[in-house]
Amino acid sequence: MSCKISNEELTVTYDKIEKAKRKRQIRRKGSKLDNINVQRFELVLKKNKIEKFLGTNSLDLLNDAQLIDYLESRLHSTINVYIKLIEESSAKTKKVIQDVYNKYGPKSYIKELLNQVNNHSLRFLSPLVLDEEIIALSNIAPFKNKGRTKRTIIDSFQNSEKKYFEKNETGLMITWHVRDIFKLFYESLEVAKEKGLGCHKDAKSTHTFKHVLKDYSLDYRNKILNKTIRSNTRNQKNKIRNHVLKEFPDVDLDINKK
Repeated sequence: MSCKISNEELTVTYDKIEKAKRKRQIRRKGSKLDNINVQRFELVLKKNKIEKFLGTNSLDLLNDAQLIDYLESRLHSTINVYIKLIEESSAKTKKVIQDVYNKYGPKSYIKELLNQVNNHSLRFLSPLVLDEEIIALSNIAPFKNKGRTKRTIIDSFQNSEKKYFEKNETGLMITWHVRDIFKLFYESLEVAKEKGLGCHKDAKSTHTFKHVLKDYSLDYRNKILNKTIRSNTRNQKNKIRNHVLKEFPDVDLDINKK
């Protein structure tokens, strides 16, 4: 899967295990790697733009520091895009909540909200409300007790999970998983700064690093969401940006504030 960032850059993601099977480097069936999913993520630069981003197009002149600086700059800009997506989802969610409340009244608006959220996902194959944290962060109107209203809406999204142990898509916590991956990228760059780029393998070790997607329980989510609601009831400037950036150790991200 490829995604164009600009006329100069694109990203490519593919399954390394599947590629190795196609090339017959590992067995199609009966391999010890059958239950392992290895995704390779690449940043691709156009040949004539390498010098612009890295300072040189000669491999002999490139060093780890230049490559790490470039990767950090891409990580910073990607986090900015991530924040904008959360802000956009929050703004759309706020508008939909206000519209259904005005049209259907206090007794029926939540049911209609759930219908619109589900219909949006089916129609556009993308969520209107990225996850439950969007509700917690949104400056919803026209409610006087915004905190209680947010908790009531989130509780309604969680009904199927409470009754049937089946998560609504908003309970999957997409934004939290993406945040975890960003943190993993940061950790990898810190290792690269210390040991250099590349794969550092201990010949005596049999340990394989695995990044496991977390299954956030109801209790865990609600504990975090309640804390977010208590600190995000008012419409503060840069509220969402500040909420996201506090999760990252890199102060340089503040430079990107707009």
